[in-house]
Amino acid sequence: MREQIVGHIVTIQESVGVFSREFQHKLRRSNYVTPKNYLDFINTYLRLLDENDTFILNQVSPGDLLRVTATCTVQFNPLTPTVAIWVQL
Repeated sequence: MREQIVGHIVTIQESVGVFSREFQHKLRRSNYVTPKNYLDFINTYLRLLDENDTFILNQVSPGDLLRVTATCTVQFNPLTPTVAIWVQL
């Protein structure tokens, strides 16, 4: 998962460089991409990730999680790439 996140951030940063060159070519205006922009992007991503984790955890009480895990049935069929999950509430 970590490699996917890092890959996504790198792709975004590289695409900003491409769009900056297009911006320069079409509108004759410069847009600079600096290491500070990259660090700001990472910090914003981490802050939003933390905020969303907190929001999701506040929506579910610990008792709900225990009940769901205790009554959850998972069925896996190796012939198909799907997993069926039944939860009894």
